[in-house]
This record gives sequence, C-alpha cells and structure tokens, in this order.
Amino acid sequence: MKRIYHHLLLGVALAALLNTTPVLAGEAGPNILFVLDSSGSMMESLEGKNKLETAKGVLSALVGDLPPDINVGLEVYGHRKGECDDIEMVFPVGKLNVAALRQKIASLQAGGKTPIATSLEKAAGELRGLKGNSTIVLISDGQETCDGDPVGIAELIKNEFGIDVVIHVVGFAVDDAVRQQLSKIARAGGGNYYAANNAQQLKESLVEIKEKAVEPAREFFVEEFDGPSFSESWIIINDDPNGRVLDEGKFVISTPSGDIHKETVKNILLYQKEVPTGKKYAVTTEFSTSLLATYAYNGYSDSLMNGQVSGLVFYADKDNYIIFVVGRAGNQAQAILWKRQGGKRDVTISSNFKELKNPDTYLLKMERRKYKYTGYYYDPEAEKGKGGWKKIGTVTMMGKNLQPGLIAYRGRDAAEVVTEFDSFKITELQE
Repeated sequence: MKRIYHHLLLGVALAALLNTTPVLAGEAGPNILFVLDSSGSMMESLEGKNKLETAKGVLSALVGDLPPDINVGLEVYGHRKGECDDIEMVFPVGKLNVAALRQKIASLQAGGKTPIATSLEKAAGELRGLKGNSTIVLISDGQETCDGDPVGIAELIKNEFGIDVVIHVVGFAVDDAVRQQLSKIARAGGGNYYAANNAQQLKESLVEIKEKAVEPAREFFVEEFDGPSFSESWIIINDDPNGRVLDEGKFVISTPSGDIHKETVKNILLYQKEVPTGKKYAVTTEFSTSLLATYAYNGYSDSLMNGQVSGLVFYADKDNYIIFVVGRAGNQAQAILWKRQGGKRDVTISSNFKELKNPDTYLLKMERRKYKYTGYYYDPEAEKGKGGWKKIGTVTMMGKNLQPGLIAYRGRDAAEVVTEFDSFKITELQE
C-alpha cells in the first residue's frame, strides 16, 4: 500500500452536531467551500426580491445537484450583526448532507458588513490539510468594508497556505468599482471572475464553477512500479542495472555519485512520451530516502560536493534542465529547486520544511504552465491541520523540450544511500 499522510480535520462530536461527516486528509476530495455575502447590501431589491433571497434560492437548488461524494462547506459573513468579526462557518466542510445544508441556507439573514479578507482567511483555515483539489466560491455584491486586503489574502492562500485550492468569485449585481476588486481577488486566487446581474446568470455561474470543482483532475499517466519491468513510456539515461531495481511496487535506486551537467549521473528515469495536456500539467512523486549529509555544491558548476538529493527532474540535455529535490540542511529536510539553462546555473531556490529523520517519506509536485515551472513540497504538519502543499518557487524555461522524470544521486564526498520511489503521476491542471 502506498504511503500517504492522514489527519482528522473535524472533531467527531462537532461533525455529529452539524450533520456532517468528518473529512480525512487521505480522502480524495473534491472539496468546495461556499462563502456567501449576507451583508446589508444584499437586502437590495433585484427582480422583485432582495438579493440574499435570490442567492439563497439559487445556492439551495445547486447543492441538490452536487455529487454525493463531494466534501462541502458554507461560510457566511454579515448575517448576525454589524461588526467586522461577524463571520461564521455555518456548515463545516464535510460529506454532503443536502437537507442539513439547505436548512442552514434558509435560515440566513442580511444586515452586516463585508469582511472579505478575514472570511477568505477563515475559509483557507477550514480547507488546510485536506487532500484533493479544493475550491473556494465567494459570492458577493460588495467590496471589502473592514480595512482588509482581500487581494493580498487570496494571493497568500494560493501560494503560501499549503492548500491545493482555487478561488472563484461571483459578483452579484455589482458596480464597476466592486467588480474591479472582486475580479482581482479571483485572479490572485488562481480562479475566474463571474459577472451575475440576475438570478439566471447567478445560476449559470455557479453551475459552471460546480462543474470545474467536482470533476476530478484527469490523471494522464500513473506509474506505481508494480510490474516486473519498465513500460515503453520510460527511458533511462545512463542506465546502470546494477544500481537500480523494481521491487514490490517501488523503483529503488542506490544513489550514484555523479555530476548531472557532465552526464555522469546514473539511472535518470524520464517519461519519454508526449503529455496529452500539452504545456499545462502537474507531476507528483512520493518516495522515501535517507539524508545523511548536508547538501552542498560547487558554486561555479552543478557539481554536488556533499549530501544526497532525490526527487523530480525536467530534462532536455546536460545543459538544460530543472531539478526539484529534497536534501539536508543541518537537522532539517530541505526542498531545493534549481535550473540550468544554456550550460549555466541560473536559479537556485531552497526552503527548510521539517525536522529530519532517516529514512523518511517525501512528496513533491511540479506544476508546468507553458514556460513556468513551480515546485511544491508536502508539509507533514498537515497531520496537525497546519500543513499541506507549500510552494517553494517558480523558474522559467523557454525553447526546450523538457521531459519529466525521477532522479536520485549524491555528492562525491557523501555516503551512498537508497531511494525508493513509490509513485509518479502526471495530472491535468484544470485552472
């Protein structure tokens, strides 16, 4: 069985009280959290009824069309009093219970302020640590009125909160000034802005968002190394059969010493077929290894002087590649992203992310969007509800056909260790 991180997101007693089922990090979403504006402006009339009643009716109908295995939550603001802390998670994220969720929607009243920034931050806290793709859907008819920075918060959630999340925003009968802020929130959160000027447009917008949120990302290639040999999808650079083996669902490498820029690293495993998604996809791997010595390299080349590194590679040739690996920095595990282009090291980004233990299991992900390659490591603090996918940085590479794959090697002064790759996946990016 493949190793995964698990944690309990919601307490059982709280879940029972609210007619939800607790969500486990190991359960593969999708997760969708609606954030509904119930501020005073939602009392304005539109098509013969106030905007909140219209939004409640559309949302109530929508939840009846959601698939039963989805994890759903509802957060509202401005529904109880006129203060900026008037934010409530009225339906914590859990398995869908249509009747209970509709009851919560029907009970909402309008009358308060519009604390969008704090509401988004609270929503992110609810989703933090969940596995699978998550979507925040903000439905609002106004802009921030509590001195927050919702655009900055949306960007922080997308890049730093450790959540695989997209923030979509629906502007419900808004003027141009409000539209500008709401559309910026969506853009910062990696999602789309939807203009809804009436009930029908609100329904159409939410249906489109639902379809994006509940359709699982397609996995175009999954390798769990269960067979006796490699499939034709793979090519091995500098093959050394004495230093690798397929064993009980793992690709095992006895990490060789070598310099990748001199083409002396052994057993670089590359996916050699064309990715059906073109230039927008994610590559994920899970593996275990030991990191015995602190990572160090020669500043004038890519010669690894010490330490052991393992992880992902995007490779064209010895002068053009991107590597995203884990190494050691003192008593910390460190994620390291570097690029070599035109024969020169161009960018190196690193981040310590957890206390070291040997051996240990790591999860890495690289997202490719045309010429931009962004690295994420999985923070095991997710087990405590604090972690998840964390972005380390982005590098740009143009003009080269980089093939994704796996790499593990060591510096010439480092001890040999074993890296066991459990899986390699190529997944469509939907947003």
